[in-house]
Amino acid sequence: SSLWNAFITGRYFTIVSLVLIITTHNIISINAVLNAWANSSEDEAAIRAESIFEWMLAGYEAGDEFMRPDTVSLTLAIHAWSQSRLVGAADRAYLLLKKMLDGNEVIVRPNTKCFNAVIAAFARRGEAERAESILKLMLISNRENNRNKEQGIYPDTVSFNSVIDGWSKSGKPEAPERAMAIFRHMRDDRNKNVVPDTITLNSVINCIAKSKNNYNTRSGGSNAKKAYALLREIQSPKTGDYDTIRPNIITYTAIVNACAFSSDGENNFGLAKNSDAFKIAVKVMKESNSSPDVACQPDSRFYAAFLKMVANQLEIGDDRDAVARSVFQSCCRHGMVNTFILHNLGLASKSTLIKALDVNSNGDLNAKAIKRISASNINRDDIPLDWSCNVRQWTSTIKARTTAK
Repeated sequence: SSLWNAFITGRYFTIVSLVLIITTHNIISINAVLNAWANSSEDEAAIRAESIFEWMLAGYEAGDEFMRPDTVSLTLAIHAWSQSRLVGAADRAYLLLKKMLDGNEVIVRPNTKCFNAVIAAFARRGEAERAESILKLMLISNRENNRNKEQGIYPDTVSFNSVIDGWSKSGKPEAPERAMAIFRHMRDDRNKNVVPDTITLNSVINCIAKSKNNYNTRSGGSNAKKAYALLREIQSPKTGDYDTIRPNIITYTAIVNACAFSSDGENNFGLAKNSDAFKIAVKVMKESNSSPDVACQPDSRFYAAFLKMVANQLEIGDDRDAVARSVFQSCCRHGMVNTFILHNLGLASKSTLIKALDVNSNGDLNAKAIKRISASNINRDDIPLDWSCNVRQWTSTIKARTTAK
């Protein structure tokens, strides 16, 4: 029992792996070892997982029927490479899959999960073309199997969502168009296994928001307009193709992020209260606040994105301070303040941030406190407790993004 507990809690992997493998040829036990390595954060985890899989193959080929790996074994070995941080990990996942597809004898027939793990491996690294090529391989394999009256390998919603996620991480100028094309294919395919869902919507909008190809009149204007237009299409009562999609706060946050980095067509931000990006962000905030669905209620990430939008889209002055102050007050009422909020509040309105911290300092912010403001390293004790009462994580990683103004 103590040995097993050490195993499942991530300690002594090597010792326990050897004990289980040496003492049993039970496929369930060996797969348990594979599962542990597949979900381990250790650098050599994927190497060890593949070694165990190869050992199983060698045992089976030597005549031990009990050593024959199954689809679970293959999926776990591929998943280990998918999760690995090692250079070339995605290629190793693909080679493992290809080895099973190209073998003279079908020892393990890859299934949809095996393919999805390889797609995810490339998608996580922003290698969208490679991820999409695996999806196309699934479609080709499915057609060939159907001709041979064999069991097909059907891509599912996860397959397509992963490819869209890969495009959002690719940084390629064509990413939004490719993501939208995949989204339209899912909608029009009429395949019960491939149905666009909320993750699909959020991934497409995230891809639009991240696009550096910001303003394109032929494709619907700025990123903010394109993201908001997609939301409106989903919500249109005339559209019956999106019953499986329910926008949530991640959706709204992605749209506000698109607004934060949308330009006016000349590589300039709106810098005006009547800019399209600002108007769209305000509409989205009102919709989120008025929604009866708890999944749509603003959270820390949403407020942080909105404050970033204020910093980018409004000119420095009283109007900008007033908007930032109103947003921050709403954030405080909802108990959603964390370091990310305070950092972006400082970008939007430094005076509002200083006044906020002044609440607990009796009007005497010393040099050390001012330094913390500049460093975005503010202690939780610097603000009233109820301002952050609903925050899961006080310290939030702040990712800087350079923008041209």
